Amino acid sequence: MTMIIALHLGAYVIVAADKRETYQVNGEVVSILIDDVQKLIEWHGGVATGSGYVPLLSDFKVRLSKSDVSSTNQIIEIARECFLGLPQEQAGWIKYTNWLFTYTTDAPQGLGMV
Repeated sequence: MTMIIALHLGAYVIVAADKRETYQVNGEVVSILIDDVQKLIEWHGGVATGSGYVPLLSDFKVRLSKSDVSSTNQIIEIARECFLGLPQEQAGWIKYTNWLFTYTTDAPQGLGMV
């Protein structure tokens, strides 16, 4: 299960995510796939992340990292293309997959990600 935390603090937004991918059957964790996955993906205007079906999210991260994105509409289209690329028997996983997108702006101290 993915843990994503996003806090809106007025002039700032803090986004954090765990680094674990698991394999679940009927809602129960069967195995831990990896403990060092990068769930926050930088795009030209901010950060994107998601929770849910790992193959769908992995495809999304690869496509996003290779794209010249300038708006969230393009990110939504990449997510849609990834969903449409799933085999029909896996299409139901979209109900359990969620996305989070943020924008960054310039500040006197510059942009930053921890």
